[in-house]
Amino acid sequence: MGWLITGISKIINENGFFILSTPNKKWPRGTNPYHISEMNLQEAVDLLKKHFEILDIYYQTKTESYLRYLDLFDIYIRIVSSKFFQIGEKFRLFMGRNRLFPIPNSFSAKPLSGDYKITPLSQEDNNQEVYIFVCQGYKS
Repeated sequence: MGWLITGISKIINENGFFILSTPNKKWPRGTNPYHISEMNLQEAVDLLKKHFEILDIYYQTKTESYLRYLDLFDIYIRIVSSKFFQIGEKFRLFMGRNRLFPIPNSFSAKPLSGDYKITPLSQEDNNQEVYIFVCQGYKS
């Protein structure tokens, strides 16, 4: 990751801004295809301070409504995936009836605009899921 930050710092002038988000590698999660590296808070601060002035640090969390939606979506998937439900659905289709519930697709649980909130990071609050850094280039 250091090579990327070094390269970016070379092309950003002193008035330029650089925004970086990184999942906290301390949080359990699967592979995240949108991030080439994951760092904890201290690793990210140490790396960025070598090349930029860190103006602000934020953290990103899921909103309460999105967490409730994910819980409901999980219940829905469990119901639709159950053998008992699938037998009933096959019978309904056999009888020429419509499905009771549509089959969910991979986009059903994708977050939308407004599903996340961004909050300034306080000193005591250093174990968040995702960090966002707002940096400015140093004078050459």
